[in-house]
Amino acid sequence: MDGQAKQQPLREYPEEILKYQHDPFFRSMFGEPGMFRKFLDWALPDMMLKLLDLDRLERQNDSFLDEQLKAHYTDVLFKIPLRNADENIVVFVLVEHKASSERWTMFQVLRYVVQIWQREFNTAKEQDRLAEFMLPPVLPIIVYHGERNFSAAVQLGKLIRPISGFENYMLDFEGMLIDLTRINEDGLPEDLELYCVLAVMQAVFRKDVADRMLQIYKKLRPKFDDPFYRDRWLNLYYYLLSSSRYLTKKDLNEAKTQMSDT
Repeated sequence: MDGQAKQQPLREYPEEILKYQHDPFFRSMFGEPGMFRKFLDWALPDMMLKLLDLDRLERQNDSFLDEQLKAHYTDVLFKIPLRNADENIVVFVLVEHKASSERWTMFQVLRYVVQIWQREFNTAKEQDRLAEFMLPPVLPIIVYHGERNFSAAVQLGKLIRPISGFENYMLDFEGMLIDLTRINEDGLPEDLELYCVLAVMQAVFRKDVADRMLQIYKKLRPKFDDPFYRDRWLNLYYYLLSSSRYLTKKDLNEAKTQMSDT
């Protein structure tokens, strides 16, 4: 491949493919309950999976977020009940997508967590059950893909100025980091659909993006009798066209020639 210098995303395609850029693409993929369940099955430790009733996971809309957050950040939020527990005993799983290693990621996550707790508190108050109410756990997951490894703090306390003697009174929690730049291909999930989505997220920042695109296409091609997989491939393809910095016209034409031969 000859994409040695950074390239701007290809522009000869319709503006409609811009909806497939990083944040919209991530929300559309991981906002699907089926896909999100596959992601949790792959990403969470067995101890957590045994507690969560994934059959009853429920996507939450972001209408509770303040206007500043809605304008600047994106999220995927699901509510998941515990197995064999009261319907009010739930865990919220918040996924924050990052394509760059932003220093203030955990501060942004904290703001989301407080908004979730405020909404749940208000609901419990309206239902007159504050006497037994407790704030629900919120599991923050940071899904990162970029050109370099994620280097920002994933522990809130790392962003607070340390003062000797105050340690026990400082707010602190940690996010679960899924850094796709550190995961080899054999570490990706076996599920074909989830594998292809994560592989595309890895490929979009790589110089060999055209080769990776062709590899993903070949994995999905045998499934094209099913319209679902044809549509899924188009979503992945448009995302790469819209967002890759290294996909040159020459590389793309070579890849398309090989696709037409398979």
